Amino acid sequence: MANKETTVGDLKNIWNKFNDCPDLDELLKNLRENEGKEIKDWLYLATHLPFINKELSHLKKDAKIMEAGCGIGQWVFWIAEQGFPVIGVDIAPTAVAVAKDYAKKNKIKNCDFVEGDIRNLKIEDNHFDFIFSFGVLEHFHKPEIILNEFKRVLKVGGKMFISVPNQYSTHTFTRLISKIIGRWDLGYERSYSQKSLNKLFKKADLKVLRSGIMPGTELFGRGITIIPKIGNSIFKVLSKISLYIESRQNIFGFWIYSVAEKK
Repeated sequence: MANKETTVGDLKNIWNKFNDCPDLDELLKNLRENEGKEIKDWLYLATHLPFINKELSHLKKDAKIMEAGCGIGQWVFWIAEQGFPVIGVDIAPTAVAVAKDYAKKNKIKNCDFVEGDIRNLKIEDNHFDFIFSFGVLEHFHKPEIILNEFKRVLKVGGKMFISVPNQYSTHTFTRLISKIIGRWDLGYERSYSQKSLNKLFKKADLKVLRSGIMPGTELFGRGITIIPKIGNSIFKVLSKISLYIESRQNIFGFWIYSVAEKK
């Protein structure tokens, strides 16, 4: 597996299990009222929201948007609430089914969901004004295929916003430890530096507009939580230290991002 791209079947098997999370009503209420700060799980709502809002502020309301790797669709619904037409694409049929059911139940008209492989989108060329993808690119051995596909479906002048785990955080090491002790079930994953991420964009002939750290609470990872009784308490302390450090420099942190433009 180390030398070849993960198959569609493998990806479906891995990501179909990641739908056991707070329901969409709870997620969206938390985003509206608390900016994601009360959802303490793998969704990283509070970390990503300021960056999403900043990027949306640059777009016209008729801008066509796609989320690649949308999961159950919390960000698609959030963006639809802001008045944008948006499509979510995900390879996990269970996640797409949850999202479609929620959209139908709540009569949300300006969004759609597609089950598909982001390496081979069934979408016409030059279609979107903006593409975003959070915590997805790092799970592919050949990310250049994805960036070239994103470029294909973007309009000239369209932008993409990608976030991935940062090489300069303890997650780089705790992930390895988790794999060794058999507690890792996310398949292939790698971390990037800002330099290596931006190099991918430039190799795809995309213009990098901005990049940096996304301040959050996991510079030290979550590995400490496996310690019985005291792990969660230690993690809470480390989370506060992490946010302080990540907010004051541009190298160390759990998440990094880049925004690039199609020339």
